[in-house]
Amino acid sequence: MEKLRSYFFSDYRAKIQSIWYKRLLYVYLIFRSILWLAHFEVLFGEHSIVYSSPESIGLIKDLAFVLYSNSEVWLSLLFLWALLLVAVLGLVGIRIYFIGDLLLWFLVINIHNKLYPSLTGGDLLLNQFLFFNCVISSVYLKTGTKWNELKILFHNLAIVAIMIQLCLVYLV
Repeated sequence: MEKLRSYFFSDYRAKIQSIWYKRLLYVYLIFRSILWLAHFEVLFGEHSIVYSSPESIGLIKDLAFVLYSNSEVWLSLLFLWALLLVAVLGLVGIRIYFIGDLLLWFLVINIHNKLYPSLTGGDLLLNQFLFFNCVISSVYLKTGTKWNELKILFHNLAIVAIMIQLCLVYLV
């Protein structure tokens, strides 16, 4: 039990790999947002291949379907430019722990829900990687506070979860 506790609470695991993971994820999001902007009229325009449904499915659930339930073209453009901006800021190192990555996840979830008929398994895997990216740390402090121990725990759990997911993807 002590080994398990020290593994998850004592030190950040895979520090260098997690920094590279975050950088590559930001580069991939920049690439995807540029592709989405290049094909904007087909995917998000007034005559797009995906239609909108302005129905409410619940107060909390509606947050994931902001683009899908709204037919305004400018909102889709705003989401794509915000995704590009936050990904570029994350790549150059200007990020706030959890908030910027949570915003990235929120933006991509909404874009993916809008483009649901055109998604692949890789897009769904990207959603999960972005979710785990929210708690992966890129700044490694060695203070003994409870908050830092909680950050270490979430970081290490996310690293293990990503490794398990990659193993499952290769297995399947």
